[in-house]
Amino acid sequence: MSRLCKLRKLRRLRKVSRLCSLSQLRRLKKTKQCQQSDLHTELTFYGESL
Repeated sequence: MSRLCKLRKLRRLRKVSRLCSLSQLRRLKKTKQCQQSDLHTELTFYGESL
């Protein structure tokens, strides 16, 4: 179950990755750029894991 949820979120990240670069994902917390409702929290979580 957890893997499926992660895969779904990763797919969303791929779509958002077009808008935000990986470097921005790390800064997401400070800059808070490219945030899109629920995706912002997911990006911050995976941004830290990466």
